This record gives sequence, C-alpha cells and structure tokens, in this order.
Amino acid sequence: MISKIELKNWKKHSELIIDFNKGSNIIIGNMGSGKTSILQAITYCLFGTFSELKKRDLKVNDLIKKGETISEIKLTLKSNNEIFLISRKVEYDKLSEATIRDDNSKLLAGPSPTAVNDYIIDKLKITEDIFLRTIYSVQNEADILLRIGPAERKKQIDELMNLNQFEIVRKNCVSLSNKLIERKRGMLSILNQENIDSLIELKSKLSLEITTLKSEKIKLNKELPILESDEINKRKNLENISIMNSRKNQLVGRQKLLNDKLNEINLKIAGQNIFKTESEINKLINSLKIKNSSLRDEIKQFKSSKENFNQDLIIIEKQRGIVESTTDLVTKEISSLMELKLRFKDLQIQDFRDLDLKINSIKSEIKLKDDLNRDNNAEINNMRKQMNQLEVISDICPLCRHEMSQHSKDQLLSERKQEIAKLLMENNDISTKLQSLTREQKNLTKSYDEQQEYLSNAEKESDLNEQRDKSNSEFQSLTDNRNTLLRKLEESKIKIDKLDSDISEQSDEIEKLVDSKSLISLTNNKTNLEDELAQIKNELKIAILESKNYDSFQKDYESSLDLLNTVRANLKSSSVIILEKRNREKEIFEKINNLKKYHKSIKLLDLKVDFLSKLKNALIDAQEVLRDELLLAVNEVMSSTWMQIYPYDVWSGLRISTLNNDYTIQLKEADGDWVNVSGFASGGERMLASLAVKISFARVLAPNLNMLILDEPTHNLDEIAVRNFIDVLNEKISEHIDQMFIITHDERLAESASKVIKLV
Repeated sequence: MISKIELKNWKKHSELIIDFNKGSNIIIGNMGSGKTSILQAITYCLFGTFSELKKRDLKVNDLIKKGETISEIKLTLKSNNEIFLISRKVEYDKLSEATIRDDNSKLLAGPSPTAVNDYIIDKLKITEDIFLRTIYSVQNEADILLRIGPAERKKQIDELMNLNQFEIVRKNCVSLSNKLIERKRGMLSILNQENIDSLIELKSKLSLEITTLKSEKIKLNKELPILESDEINKRKNLENISIMNSRKNQLVGRQKLLNDKLNEINLKIAGQNIFKTESEINKLINSLKIKNSSLRDEIKQFKSSKENFNQDLIIIEKQRGIVESTTDLVTKEISSLMELKLRFKDLQIQDFRDLDLKINSIKSEIKLKDDLNRDNNAEINNMRKQMNQLEVISDICPLCRHEMSQHSKDQLLSERKQEIAKLLMENNDISTKLQSLTREQKNLTKSYDEQQEYLSNAEKESDLNEQRDKSNSEFQSLTDNRNTLLRKLEESKIKIDKLDSDISEQSDEIEKLVDSKSLISLTNNKTNLEDELAQIKNELKIAILESKNYDSFQKDYESSLDLLNTVRANLKSSSVIILEKRNREKEIFEKINNLKKYHKSIKLLDLKVDFLSKLKNALIDAQEVLRDELLLAVNEVMSSTWMQIYPYDVWSGLRISTLNNDYTIQLKEADGDWVNVSGFASGGERMLASLAVKISFARVLAPNLNMLILDEPTHNLDEIAVRNFIDVLNEKISEHIDQMFIITHDERLAESASKVIKLV
C-alpha cells in the first residue's frame, strides 16, 4: 500500500505532499490541475518510467517544472509488513538518480536507478510491464480488453502472462530446424557429387606413382655427379683452346684494323708537301690564338657597351610611353572640354540661387501633395472598414450601440460611398499635379547640374593646355635621346661585325696549320703501325696452328652438357611431379575425411532436427498447459469478484473463454449460456466487467501490490452507470483490492472515497 507521496518541481507541481488511505483515494480537479501527473509520479517512482514516457510522448526533461532544473519524488510504500521509502531525482540534461531505504533509513539500493528497479521487482514480484498492463489504466483504456478484437486481446493477454515467450522460442526452433535441414541438404548434395570409393582407389594409384617416381629420382641422383665431373673436365680443355682461338680472332681483327689505318694515312698524305717543322707550326698557332683572344676581349667590351645602350634605350622608351600616354589623356580631356563648350555655347547662365529656391519650393509642394494623398487614402480605408461593419451588423449601431433601422443603415452606406468617391477624385487630381511637379523638378535639377559642370570644367582648360605643352616638350627631348642611342647602337654593331670577321679569318689560318701538323703526326704514326703489323703476322701464324682442334672439342663438350642438362631437368621435373602428386594425394585424403565427417554431421543434424521437433511440440504443450492454468486461476478470481461486485441477477458469471484459439470475455446468462460482453452488456456492465478483469489479473499476477489505478474511469458512462460504479466502490471493491487511486472530474465519486484529494 502507498501511504504517502512528496513532489517537488514535478511537472506543474512546485511543492505537493499527499497522504493516501487504504481503500479508494479519489483525486478530483479541473482539466489541467495536474491530476494525471500524480499517478505518473507514482509509476515513475516505482519503476523509473510510465506509459507516456515509454511512448516518447514526453521526454525526461519535460518532467521538470518549467523554469527549474531539478525535480524530486519521494514515495512511502508498505508491502508484507515492510516499509520502503523510494526517492528519485531528475536533473536537466543529466542522468537521473534513485534510492530505496527501509523505515530506519538504511540504504537498500541506489543511487543507480537500475539497481532500485531490480530491487523493487525482486521484492514486489512485479515488473513495470505487468504494473502498467494490470494495475494502471490510462484515460479511456480501463475497458481496452473489451474494445479490441479477439486476436489482439489474445496477443495482449499472452504478453501479460509472458506466454508469448513460448511462441518466440517455438518460432526460433522452427527457424533453427529449417537451417539445419538446409545444411543437411547441402552436405547430401556434396556427397551425391563425390564417390568415396573412387577417391580411395585414386589415392592408392597416386601412392604407387609417387613410389615409382622416387626410385627414378634416386637413379638420376647417382648419375648426376659422374656427368658433372665429366662436364667440368671437358669445359676446362675447351676453355684453354678457346683462349687461343680468341687470341687468334683478336690478332686477325687487329691486323685488319692496322691495314685500314695505313691505307687511310696513305690516302691523306698522298701529294702533300710540308715545309715547316712541327715546332714552327705550334708557334704560329699560339700567336694567332693570342690575337683571337685580344679580338674577343674587344668584342666583349663593345657588346657590354651595346647592352648598356639597350638598357638606356628601354628606359627612354618607357619614359616616352608614359609621357605619350599622359599627353593623350590631356588631349582627350581638352577635346572633351571643347565639346562641352560647343554644347553649352547657347546655354543661358541663370542665377544658381534662383534655381535652388525654385527646386526647394517644388520639393515642398510635392511633399504637401504626397501627405494629402496619404491622408485621403487613410480616410478611404477607414470609411471602407465602417462600411464593412455596417454591412454585417443586424440592427445595432457599432459606434453608439443604439438600434438602427435598415433605412438608416442604407443611408449611411450611401453617404460613405459618396465621400469615398470624392476623395478618390481628389487623389486623382493630386497624382496628376505630382507628376507635373516631378517633371519640372527634374528639368530644373538637370539645368542646375549642367551649369555647374560647365563652370567647373571651364577653369581646367588653361591648366590642361599648359600641361599638354610641357608633355610635348618632354616627349621631344626623350625622342632626341633615343635617336642618339640608336645611332650609337648601330656603330657598335658595325665594329662587332668587323671584329667577328677578323677572328673568322685567323681561325681559318689556325685550322690550316693544324691540318699541316696532323700530316706530320700521320707520317710518324705510319712507321709505328708498319712495325706493329709485322709483329702481329708472326703471332698469328702460331695461333692458327694451336686452334685447329677447337671445333671437335666444342662438339664433345656440348654433347656432355646436353646430357647433364637432361638429367638435371628430369630430376627437377620428378621433384615437381612428386610434389604435385603428393598435394593431390593430400587433397584427396582431406576430401575423404571431409566426406566421412559429412556422414557423421548428417547423422548429428538428424538428431538435432528430431530434438527441435520434440522441443517445439513440448513448448506448444507447455504453453497450452500454462495458459489453461493461468486462465483457470484468473477465471476463478474473476468469477468470485463478479459475483461480489455485480449488484443484479441478469448475469451470473464472468470468464475469459479460449474457444477457437481466441480470447473472448463472456457473461453467463441465468439459464447457463455464455455470451460475449461486447455484444450484450450495457455501458455500466461493461465497466464492471472491465474492473473485474483488471482486479483478477492484478490479484493473480501482482499479489504483493494489491491495488488499482484508474484515470477517468467514468468518462464515457451515463448517469445510471456512474451510480452503479459508485455503489460498487462503496460496497464491493474494498473486499478485493487494498487500495485504489482514481482520477476524475466527477465529484460524485467522492461519495465512495476513503480519501478525497482535490486539486485546484
């Protein structure tokens, strides 16, 4: 039983303390007084949530009173002779806190909200879901089980009694069984594609082939050292002969090269006469090179001067361009002034003060006309509003609140229309006048601006002429300097060309001297080459005799090498083939083992599928047994409760029927037949039936928290049904429920209350 609740900054309640009594606690108040928030606070304090919070119609921050940052709830609860004080704190944008203490203030759980929730579930043997489905009924949902269809009713009651978990497990069994069967099909498909006996036979054949290849490899390994030794000996002999043969080839090549060089030298010196010695030629060449060096230095100096002239010329050209550009700009501006003079030749200069006074006078008149136009528009809008009011009223004047005849109303409307027409005509005249004044103002302003432009530009003309003359003089001076530099550049070019010609002539002379020097060198080389050629001819005779047996030795060596390479290739090939066959043998071995494993796995899968089938059937049987037992317990309590709370003898019993695998709430007629509540009961009887159902489920599923919470239970009931509900609260409910919390705006329910809490 809940004995007390304390709220601080909870939703709209700043400070609220309520003591609850055993029996019915009626909370009365107008709409918006915070009745429902008290019941929400009870649920939140017990489980840390409530329906609207779970559905996310509200956020946690919405639980705090507007303008505050912290909200606190304290709830005093008595269960099985134990007293618990539950506290919860909600802080804006922070994690909430919760504690639960005994009557000696000893901390039992907290400050973690999850720890407090777990402690309450363990102590009261009730979850938040069962609490919200059995004990707590939000507005318009007290008779929810009567208003929904049989299938949905079955779903909700199964979920309430946790029987839906059996259905979930059963579906998982079917799903898992199907997966196992599919896996078995895959294994059978593989087994059908492979023949294990053929694989075993193939493995034996591969083992025999590997043994044969190993024997051949051993034989080749014995032959290999003998062949390698023979190849080494023959290669050494061939190398010795090859060296001599190579020397012979070198001598032949050198002999040919020397003959070619001697022929080339003979051709070059044929018919040539040399009158100077090599020493005299060297002296002449050095003398000419010194002269060339001096000429090149002179050219370098001229080129440096030429470069300086070019730099000066570039600077002068830039200055000329700047001056020419300035002159062009000044000339253009002078031309513009001349055009202005021609354009203002016949202009009559007026007094600026008279023009300014005229312009200001026109501006003032335009403003007056514009203000009058806006005033008229405002008056027109006001009259139109009055006309609209006159048209919609019946017979009362909107200004003086006196009676008004239809004739007076029509007369007023006619007067307003005439006044509006008059003002509209006046505005039309004002607009015409405004256009005329605007044009006149524009013309006067243009004349004022043109005269001012003419006077200001006339003063510039003499300055511009002086500036143009100065620029022309400067441009002429720069042009003279440029011409001087161009002349100097041309002179430098002529001198450089003359020096280049002299250097070219002397270079030709040097080249002739070098050729003469080359002839002397060629004559000396000829003697040396002839001596070397005689020596090579002697060596070549010896080399030819020693290299005659080279071809036969080479053929013998190549034959030995081919045999050795063949053996090596066979050894390598044997190793590769043995490795491949071993891999194939291993692959077949693994495949045979996998096929054997598949046979075992298929047998194991059959056992698992059989087990899941039996488990599925057992779950169905267990679900039905539990459903029957739970509904039997609920129907027993419901029958007893109905007999005590129903004040008439029309219906002698109430039950939940499971006929056709649907849940139907039925009433028992006096003759013993059962009929559906939704088709035959009145509104009051439906409410009593709903109460009996909720009481029954609460007593069976939540025996440690024997209470009911109803939000506006009489909302849709007529007068007689409300009176019956009050009688039941007064006389019957307290025998079955320890404590009830009812929210209502119907003060008649207070007659049945153990305690009334009235909110304003």
